[in-house]
This record gives sequence, structure tokens and C-alpha cells, in this order.
Amino acid sequence: MIRYTRWANSPDPIKLCIVPPARYARLLVEENIVLPSRHVSTQIVDFSPTKLLEQCDVVYFGNIKPSDQELLIQNMQGKSILTIAEDNPECIKGSAFCLRIDNSGIAFDLNLDILARSNVQVNPNVLLLAKKKGN
Repeated sequence: MIRYTRWANSPDPIKLCIVPPARYARLLVEENIVLPSRHVSTQIVDFSPTKLLEQCDVVYFGNIKPSDQELLIQNMQGKSILTIAEDNPECIKGSAFCLRIDNSGIAFDLNLDILARSNVQVNPNVLLLAKKKGN
């Protein structure tokens, strides 16, 4: 998803913050994410809307309640942040992209309202792959 996202300020590096506990935190930190002509810096950041707003371009929520995820969105005020959640099955509030992880693989739902408030642009082809929520 990061590869297909554009920020108004074109950050370099793109700062990916993983909020634990997250099932794939270790993999995301250890995996060197390489994008064409863009760098990604990955760090683990404890849940704090203020810290996340200051330090992140992408927030990957692990097991964080959707109502807590929503605190970040409510305080963005013009910042551009892509939000992705591991544990947000209904995808009604909290994050723009909500992962569905099961034995058959990984899919995702999309909350168009939150994506619109995120101040980022995602390639329309990615949006077509998602099951849309909150629209």
C-alpha cells in the first residue's frame, strides 16, 4: 500500500511506525522495504497520538482498539498519514486500510471516509481491490 500512496509533502524517507503489539512487527522492522526512488524508515512506536503525529507518515496499528486508532485521525489537522490496522475487523472507524489475515492469505477492507481525511492519495487500482466500508 505504501508503494501506491502519495503524500503532499513527498517525505523521504517515508517514516513507517508500527504500534505494538503487532503480529508482523518483527518482520516489518527486519524486512528492508525498498520502493522505487523512495526510502522507508521503520520504527516501533508505543501508542501515543502526539508521538505518531510528530514521527510518522504511515501508522501500522497492531492490536489497538479502533476507538483508540480514531484518536489519531481526529487530531491530524492537515497532516498526511496513511493508516493500516491488523485488528480492525469491521473497519468502520480507526484506519483507512484494515487487514484481514487468515489461513487463505491477507486481504484488506477500505474505509473511504478515513482515507479522505488522511490527506494522502492512493492509486485507484489499489482502491478497486478493497472491500469498501464507511462510504
